[in-house]
Amino acid sequence: MSFESIDLAPLQRHSNPAETALTRRIDLTTLRLFIAVCDEQNLTRAAQREGIAASAVSKRMNDFELAFGVTLFKRLSKGMALTPAGEALLHHARVTLLNVEKIAVELSEYS
Repeated sequence: MSFESIDLAPLQRHSNPAETALTRRIDLTTLRLFIAVCDEQNLTRAAQREGIAASAVSKRMNDFELAFGVTLFKRLSKGMALTPAGEALLHHARVTLLNVEKIAVELSEYS
């Protein structure tokens, strides 16, 4: 069972349009890539770890920053460092992926 994309529409009934647009841009693959970049502190190593082209990771991270309207990383000559906004997102990204794993484990009991 794949949890790469979750339909958040039922949770968005009471959200404003800006919040709804943002949550539709968040997907589990991008969260996983974001965590990889944070862990590796290097976009190329994160891309290798996740088996995806570095240019694709770079595009996803840039799009992610645009979706949130914040800078998540400081781009350095030898890697990437988190901004305070990136630190906050990292916590939520880890919790979100952990919760998705818990969903998979719980639902596997029914298969």
